[in-house]
Amino acid sequence: MKNIFKTIGLLSLICFSFFYTDKTVTVVKNQDPIMIKIMTEQEKYFVEPISAIKSGNTITPGLNGKKIDVEKSYNSMKKMGTYNSNLLQFTSIYPDISIFDNYNFYISLSPLSKNKVSLIFKVKSDDNIDDIIKLANTKNIAFNFFVDSTWLNNNTSKLKLIANNNVYNYGFNGKYTKDVLLINNNIINKLSNNKSLYCYSEIENKDILKLCSDNKMHTIIPSVITKNNPYSSIKNNLQSGSIISFDINDNNIKQLNVIVDYIIQKGYDIITLSDLLDEDNDNDD
Repeated sequence: MKNIFKTIGLLSLICFSFFYTDKTVTVVKNQDPIMIKIMTEQEKYFVEPISAIKSGNTITPGLNGKKIDVEKSYNSMKKMGTYNSNLLQFTSIYPDISIFDNYNFYISLSPLSKNKVSLIFKVKSDDNIDDIIKLANTKNIAFNFFVDSTWLNNNTSKLKLIANNNVYNYGFNGKYTKDVLLINNNIINKLSNNKSLYCYSEIENKDILKLCSDNKMHTIIPSVITKNNPYSSIKNNLQSGSIISFDINDNNIKQLNVIVDYIIQKGYDIITLSDLLDEDNDNDD
């Protein structure tokens, strides 16, 4: 019995010693000028998250917040022996409502994406996208190609060449079925430089929305759908977060260089859909 009490006493002493040591380390750390400075800077760097907004059948992306990761920041600066704001580490604060929890809504606009827009090209079976890719490379911008299944099967070797542009699933000439969706997604995910995250529709379509939602894909209805005079359409409707779609035809390709120059001159960056719809706060710095 005495040995049991001795063992219990020893274990209690060890636990108390660990607790006391940890408490001492915490007290010393909290009195460190580096830690004190980090703590005083928390409010300055705190960013409140913004929830995605649902309106009818549509949703617009929100924005993650962020706050200082005190421990990581302290450990990083302690190695240098001084406070340095460049060494601050952050952690994300996720909004209560996110597009990534809501796939059963259409996305048409991303208004929190300040001075950023995204251009979509619908690629059908016989379309040639070489000139469009060349323009993207020349201007150092990124486009989105929603590709038809026939084009996709005939041009698998071209997927890697699309490089900084993104490739997405356009079904069979804009019509989606379960098999076409899965087969096209597998090809895109395997051979392109991005994941197939989106479906495309120009009107509300419950069948497309459900099929894509079931596969954790968002359905895009562009905010600007260009027709006979794309330059005029864009000039009249361009805003932050615009999603603009094009058919590939001689008239649109002829105007594309002027359109891109106009968008850039108005102060907008042309980026991929995945970047435009990303709720990560860092993308809007």
